[in-house]
Amino acid sequence: MIRWKIVCVGLLLFSSLQAQELQNYIGSYDNENAEGYLQPIGDLFSSALFTGVWSTTPGDSGFHIGIGLNLSAAYVIDKQRTFTGTTQLPFTPMQTAEAPTIVGSTANLTVSGDNGTAYVFPGGFYLRYLPIAVPEIAIGSLYGTDFHFRFLGFELGDDFGKYQQLGFGVQHKLTRYFDFWSDIYAGYYYQSLDIGKEVSGQFHQVSIRAEKSCARGRYYLMAAYQPFNINFTYDEDDDEINDPVSVDLTADYPIHIEL
Repeated sequence: MIRWKIVCVGLLLFSSLQAQELQNYIGSYDNENAEGYLQPIGDLFSSALFTGVWSTTPGDSGFHIGIGLNLSAAYVIDKQRTFTGTTQLPFTPMQTAEAPTIVGSTANLTVSGDNGTAYVFPGGFYLRYLPIAVPEIAIGSLYGTDFHFRFLGFELGDDFGKYQQLGFGVQHKLTRYFDFWSDIYAGYYYQSLDIGKEVSGQFHQVSIRAEKSCARGRYYLMAAYQPFNINFTYDEDDDEINDPVSVDLTADYPIHIEL
């Protein structure tokens, strides 16, 4: 049995970021400021990539192949629009300021220093949400287990390079071994994301899900742990420095709840 399914919880919109402009923004920061500037993108990608991944339910019997398109969007909250930035030498005196993140205000933030000098924190791109759309194949149910596969690759243009996303997940029905008032599933999902040579990320999700079906619909509650690591490599905005700078991001909010 082959079923076509579309799970739509958002729209696809990430093309507004211009690669050269982004490179200039990040290149003006040191590693510590760059981490604060970029952190929301990691958290938003993790949320969008794993929302609604278990769109099919494994059963104890019956074989199916599901082919579809999974769309999701992570919405930006106010807390993600700013971070505490620190001025860098030779600017004096050292100051901190609530500066825009990559998803924050497009306006630069300028602070004044000694002898009429000024320090500029670059603005962001004011994203309202981060959308993801990726084809998916689900195969099951084999002894209460479903297997999910994702792949998406396309050219973003000369500035960005290639976008490539890979994913693999497995979900198993635990209540096939014991009776319970609802079905219980355990799952693991891995996804990788590469954008040109500048961005490389690995995302994991370990989940437990309780599900109950009735005449009025299907209800579920899922709790998951979602660690990730994203590496950004960029050229520092300094004519005397030619070595690329590398920034590693990890999850600020690894706990994911879905209802």
